[in-house]
Amino acid sequence: MKPQIFCCLLAMHLFVNIGTAQPGTLDASFGSNGMVGHSFEYPPVYSYAGHAILEAPDGKILTVGKSSDAGALARFHADGTIDTLSDVNYWGFHLEGGALVFNGYHIFQLGLIEDPVFNDVALQPDGKMVIVGKILYESFYSRYILLRQNENGSYDNTFGYDIGGESVGYTIGPAAGLYDDLGHTVAIQPDGKILVGNEYFIVRHHSYGQVDSTFGTNGKLNIAFQPNFSSATMLLQPDGKILVAGGPSFAMKRYNPDGTIDTGFGTDGASVVDLTNETEALYSTELLPNGDVLAIGRSVGRLAVARFSNGQLDTDYGENGVVLVGLADKFITANSSVLQPDGKLVVAGYAGVEFEDDDHFFMARLTADGQLDDSFGDGGLVLADPTPGSDRLYGVNIQQDGKIIVTGKGGKQYGGSSFWASEYIVARYHSGLGVGATEKPASTNALMVSPNPTSDFLNFQLREQVPSSKAEFRIITADGKVLEVMKTTHPEAAFTLPVMDWPAGMYFLQFLEDGVVKGSEKFVVVK
Repeated sequence: MKPQIFCCLLAMHLFVNIGTAQPGTLDASFGSNGMVGHSFEYPPVYSYAGHAILEAPDGKILTVGKSSDAGALARFHADGTIDTLSDVNYWGFHLEGGALVFNGYHIFQLGLIEDPVFNDVALQPDGKMVIVGKILYESFYSRYILLRQNENGSYDNTFGYDIGGESVGYTIGPAAGLYDDLGHTVAIQPDGKILVGNEYFIVRHHSYGQVDSTFGTNGKLNIAFQPNFSSATMLLQPDGKILVAGGPSFAMKRYNPDGTIDTGFGTDGASVVDLTNETEALYSTELLPNGDVLAIGRSVGRLAVARFSNGQLDTDYGENGVVLVGLADKFITANSSVLQPDGKLVVAGYAGVEFEDDDHFFMARLTADGQLDDSFGDGGLVLADPTPGSDRLYGVNIQQDGKIIVTGKGGKQYGGSSFWASEYIVARYHSGLGVGATEKPASTNALMVSPNPTSDFLNFQLREQVPSSKAEFRIITADGKVLEVMKTTHPEAAFTLPVMDWPAGMYFLQFLEDGVVKGSEKFVVVK
């Protein structure tokens, strides 16, 4: 049986419905009717784009991307106004550590380092920002660059080193013998060590920036495991295991925390599935609370989503394990994804006629069982054309209040000329979720949680079973970070956890036996 294909032809416009706050509509309380567009004006370049986005615990929105031939870092208040990342002077900017520092954003040139572009960002528990991207090295080769900024946006000069060994706030990645060594993704392990993911390898750094030579081979793990393999994503699981995924086909491989292959995953640690017998590529992965993985990519010009259990295709998802979403006369590219606390999947990217420079924002939301969510946008899809030029989304995330934030680029015409370029876009959409929401995902596990929502203490215990010596409970944040680990063999297995100092938002409580997730419940912390 062929996988089910959803085909829709949508009007190319922005969905704005302030009165009903329909999921998939722009949040008019953010920016200008839900969207912020920046060209940053100086230096006078013509190509801006946001590549990654997240929300800090204080509610501010942090983005990284590019400014033509420079890297860009920008932070916004919850209402969409730009936030001051560090002190400014002399007409609103100054030179700091190789970056032009403006009122709320940085444009990085890094001295003699050429053409930096930032692709991903992660936050340390102390609020410092870890950023990864690429630079032009020795005029024609690319290397990845790893930076760390203090919470106010200034350089963290305790991190990294230059060629002379002096700490400068950034580290240039080791050569991999490739023409382009681009840093795509970054993740921070619980011990503070930093993983950088690339098309062909993973490198682990100590928390102070040096390469950790105990990982893989001299700190580097070669992840290519089939002909023409190129990884697009790296996922750090709560148990410390590292999942890499890419193409061709839907290809995944999982490693133990020390860099050895997890032979219990798929076939000898790897999984390669041809979903449709057509050209496929995998761009993003999401870890479900029960340990299953959603793989998001494309099949020819369609969005393709599949669910895997320990590396094997789960045929109970969608139709025979696969969901395909097509748009009439449009080619879909799914750049990023995020899992909502209620189990729904949000995918962001762009759609347009192939090989034509007139793309439109694209988002889709799928239910937990792999159906288009009719409550979101128009039949589960959002197709938007906010500017006269080409519009693309590259990053998506979920705020603590449940709203969806995205970043990308939009077309812009400079002055009265016929020259078209792009500006840095950040937007926020309604999701239908919210702090204090009473809806709960379907649950068949043996966990009892109360009160939910809570503002001071959380009580939880097992229902009608006794934990073994290998049992543990974990608290996972909405973006997959392990916050607490608790073990007990007490027959009642009951806990009372103080949460009054936790940030408001969604969390998951997991119950594991011998490292395998046996149950999960969502709870909400309110203020």
